[in-house]
Amino acid sequence: KMSGESIGMMEGAFFVSRNEILNWINEVLRLNISKIEQLGNGAAYCQLFDCIFPGKMNMSKVNWKAKHEYEYLANLKILQQAFTKSSVNKVIEIEKLAKAKYQDNLEFAQWFKRFFDLNCGSRWTEYDAVARRGSADADQGDSKPKGTSSGQNSKKTKAADHSNLTSLGMSHATKKVKTNSEGTKSSLQGKGSSGKLEEEVQALQKQISDIKEILEENGESSDLKVVRISQLLRANVTGLKSGSDSKKLNNDENLLFGN
Repeated sequence: KMSGESIGMMEGAFFVSRNEILNWINEVLRLNISKIEQLGNGAAYCQLFDCIFPGKMNMSKVNWKAKHEYEYLANLKILQQAFTKSSVNKVIEIEKLAKAKYQDNLEFAQWFKRFFDLNCGSRWTEYDAVARRGSADADQGDSKPKGTSSGQNSKKTKAADHSNLTSLGMSHATKKVKTNSEGTKSSLQGKGSSGKLEEEVQALQKQISDIKEILEENGESSDLKVVRISQLLRANVTGLKSGSDSKKLNNDENLLFGN
């Protein structure tokens, strides 16, 4: 066996790519892990150790359904105890790993792969990972622990509030364009400008259509959608400013953009 302390930063272990790490773990353990952060729950690390040293890891204690940081810590403590009992001289920074951060788990996984290669070799092909998990459902879907701290909860709350406000802002913007369209139509009808009326109404209807398209687009952040909609509305207000209608439209613009 090789001591964990003898695996150095420059011997190649820490140059293994993220994809190679994930492919290796998924092949050995017959899992479907897609993110390095998912390793932070400690369960996969425990089973990799079980593959290297059969019988040294009590797999019944490993919590594959871990969702909270304290559950991640419990799994990682089981791993550290197994290291100690097997005389593996490697201190596991369980507090860091349990935060499910990418870099911390990538470096530990890189170290683990090198340790695995040196101590297990090709024996893993005889290892039945599914059977060793028993009835445990290896759900590795979440990558971040839930309810880790009040600070993280606060950030989630703020993000949710921002999302709600953005949605309300988009809804208000659409309603405002419709209001502008109706107001402009009424104003121009009073002046008998039928040609101008038709032109302005068509322009406003096109902008409503453009806004709907922006709202329905996928793959673009809400903030960027708001910016694009604001630009459309500003262009609309600027285009409608003329003659005696200028004062009213200025008021509309101030209400719309908070000027």
